[in-house]
Amino acid sequence: MKLVARSGSFTRRVHLVGIGGAGLSAIARVLLAQGYRVSGSDLCASEMTRQLQRLGATIHIGHAADHLGPEGDADLEAVIVSSAIAPDNPEVLEAQRRGVPVYKRAEWLRRISTERNLRCVAIAGTHGKTTTTAMITFIAHQANLQPTFIVGGTLRQLGTNAGAGSGDVFIIEADEYDYMFWGLYPEIAVITTIEWDHPDCYPTPESMRDGFVQFVGHISPEGWLVACVDDAGVCAVITHAQRSNQLRARLETYGLATRARWQAQNLCENVRGGYDFDVVWDGHLVRRISLQVPGIHNVRNALGSIAAAAHLDVSPQHAAAILSDFAGVERRFECKGEINGIVVLDDYAHHPTEIRA
Repeated sequence: MKLVARSGSFTRRVHLVGIGGAGLSAIARVLLAQGYRVSGSDLCASEMTRQLQRLGATIHIGHAADHLGPEGDADLEAVIVSSAIAPDNPEVLEAQRRGVPVYKRAEWLRRISTERNLRCVAIAGTHGKTTTTAMITFIAHQANLQPTFIVGGTLRQLGTNAGAGSGDVFIIEADEYDYMFWGLYPEIAVITTIEWDHPDCYPTPESMRDGFVQFVGHISPEGWLVACVDDAGVCAVITHAQRSNQLRARLETYGLATRARWQAQNLCENVRGGYDFDVVWDGHLVRRISLQVPGIHNVRNALGSIAAAAHLDVSPQHAAAILSDFAGVERRFECKGEINGIVVLDDYAHHPTEIRA
């Protein structure tokens, strides 16, 4: 089954296998904004594939070798595959037979960053990375940095999970699954939390810790690691990265703990469902902030976002003011409505810790 898209005038084409997923759909949006012709396939149609179709992509439902187009079609520059795609997928096998380069998601993301010499800001962590990536993106957008960005969820105010800006900043959610974040070499990295997950990739908690240590080793020595020191897993990664000489970047810390450079103090719940608190840096009051997204975890996410934005030359006062307007990400404790006194929430949480939060 083929969903017909509007025709394009661009000569270069990229085909994405698994285009409807959060990771590849975001890359597809960036490619379209950069002027590529985009085609792709997925097992079933979805709102994401329909959105991409409206933007100009050609979408195929199901997987088949002929989805790559005629064999003599010289405009096919690359095929990108999601982590869920098996090596024997017919489109992957056809690309290999034709000699078309096949990229995993991490490899193409690195290409996005290096082609235009962008300043990469990568946000990693078991929990909180999507919202924190969205917060930093929203700050950069409102501060007119015109960022390129890829987020694992749709920003409610921007109505998208990705964009290609004209600025020199690339903000990317650094997924640890399938070791995707090892393909990134950021100037600024944020680590929110670390808890054992994805046992198919990380069979032990130690192997997951070591995976994050390797990611830390990819940060530019002139850059910054922005780390939440409230989290024991993050602290363990910092310790092991220092011992193994993987932490060559400068360290910036945040959290509620008194040892953090960026702290939240004088917290109180507000009428918007979030928290009001003082943002404090090295013992000095920056400003008071009022969040509308709920939970202590979002207080920490906001602190990390403000700290990262400071290294993009957005003043902490400006960043904090912007975050007061941040409305969140779809499917992250998203209120869908109320009926008969029952509030209906939509949330992506699937890890026990996320469900408890």
